[in-house]
Amino acid sequence: MKDMQKIFSLTANYPSLQGLKSLPIGLYLLTIVLWANQETRNNNLSLPIVISISMVLFLWFVDQYYRLEFGSIRRTKTKVRHELLISIIAVFLALIAFWLDTAYEWPVSFLGFLFSGVMIFDYLRLWKSLSIGNFPYPLIFSLILLVVSMFPVLGLRNWWLIVGLRTQLFAVLIVVSVLMVISGILWHLFLIRNLKIED
Repeated sequence: MKDMQKIFSLTANYPSLQGLKSLPIGLYLLTIVLWANQETRNNNLSLPIVISISMVLFLWFVDQYYRLEFGSIRRTKTKVRHELLISIIAVFLALIAFWLDTAYEWPVSFLGFLFSGVMIFDYLRLWKSLSIGNFPYPLIFSLILLVVSMFPVLGLRNWWLIVGLRTQLFAVLIVVSVLMVISGILWHLFLIRNLKIED
């Protein structure tokens, strides 16, 4: 009975547990930010285009891996609408946070706050249906990002210049991309470990 409940919970949250899908997105964000940070870059967009195509192909290969290795599920219309609504709200908030970070010089990063909040929200959402009490990494990553977003307030003014980045936004996005990659790998390992149903 316990194993059946585990299977049901894993199935219901299967799309969110496909952690390797975060790898191409995180690596894409990292490479684009590093490209944009170069002061000597020209208006040639061939490199970002190649990076974008590579990200799409990488994401497709990861999706095929999950389909072949673990199969696929059919989500209900209610579930799809709910996830779509959450995605629209997240994009809207991200645009506002991006505008605040670029239009004004704040001692904090609102985009960093948003990503930190999304990590906590996603963790709590999964915590309700999965036994992830022994999986504290999303909370740790969220705390790291929250602190990084407040570095200037904590006395580390212009800390991004020390690491060779031109803006606080670039620095926060790099931290986000690295945490996204690490978190994706850990969620994937969590999925594999919990799919091992005991006899």
